[in-house]
Amino acid sequence: MNLRISVLIIAIFFIFSCNRRVKNAIAEPSPKPRPSSYSKYWKELTNFPETTGRNDDICFITPDKGWAINNQGRLYKTENGGETWRLQFQKEDSFFRTVVFADSLNGWLGTIGLDEKDLYSSDSIILYETRDGGEHWKPSKIAGAYPTGLCGLQKVNEKVIVGCGRVRGPSYFVKTMDQGKTWTSLDLSDKAGSLIVPHFFDEQNGIMIGGTTRDKENSKALILSTADGGATWKKLFESSQTGEYCWKIVFPSENIGYVSIQRNIDDGNFHFLKTEDKGKSWIEMEYAKRHYFTQGIGFVNEDVGWIGGSSSYGTYETIDGGKSWKSVPEFGKGLNKFQFFGDTLGYATGKKIYKFELKEKGIQ
Repeated sequence: MNLRISVLIIAIFFIFSCNRRVKNAIAEPSPKPRPSSYSKYWKELTNFPETTGRNDDICFITPDKGWAINNQGRLYKTENGGETWRLQFQKEDSFFRTVVFADSLNGWLGTIGLDEKDLYSSDSIILYETRDGGEHWKPSKIAGAYPTGLCGLQKVNEKVIVGCGRVRGPSYFVKTMDQGKTWTSLDLSDKAGSLIVPHFFDEQNGIMIGGTTRDKENSKALILSTADGGATWKKLFESSQTGEYCWKIVFPSENIGYVSIQRNIDDGNFHFLKTEDKGKSWIEMEYAKRHYFTQGIGFVNEDVGWIGGSSSYGTYETIDGGKSWKSVPEFGKGLNKFQFFGDTLGYATGKKIYKFELKEKGIQ
């Protein structure tokens, strides 16, 4: 009798365990496989009015409201996610290079300035400001040595805006701590031959990228760092090759970051940079076997991203954090800047303006 009871108890326990495993399997379906490419989710915004030149920068303060600048000296605004655009500011003799807004009203626009040998502009004003959302602009006042041109601006917070420039020098860092009421500049020609863009993590700690020399053939890719709000800078990284400089920087998460390297000569290795410790150290990684004119880089999360820049070719895409890349000739020409809102929406600018949209929950 005891043996029969023991067998029955074991049988009941076995049946119960099997049912629980079946229920768990039904309740927790395996995740969907990751697509082999996400480039199909980029679409050209065909209503953008510019058809000539390149659109060097974008700045969206919400998923719907943003601005784009064209290097022919024109700034456009959209309030419906790029469905329509309105010309707000035009200066035909200028080369608009970078734009940033602290909020819906206060913004700044940087130009390439005078005497840049490869990029024409007759506009000596290198920084404009608006206080009414882009309807009116005026020159900003900068204390200290006046920079020759700017290539990058960054909003650190609503009060602190930083910037630097320019490609092929001379090299300056600019900063405001009172939302543009006053600006200061710092000549960094002893630290860098060229500066392209800043990336500050907070008001005190940041990095800037560029090159070691003003001539692109002899330059090495360079990263500078500061721990005192930009008062002093030191060299953090220098590339192993000459003939290149850093171009754009992106951090898809707190610790993981990427930098694109513009290779200015046809031979050598074709690298980008990656950090996994919030920019404290960087490693060179290969993305292509042949020369490709690299500028923009963007990541929608730590793993999925794109490198662009060529005006006659498309982009490169990775879905494994830069370990491998594949050519995507159908997406993007001359890409220079990416901006994302989470992992389902983003914008990119180059010869055209592009929008990234995922209708699903997001990238798995």
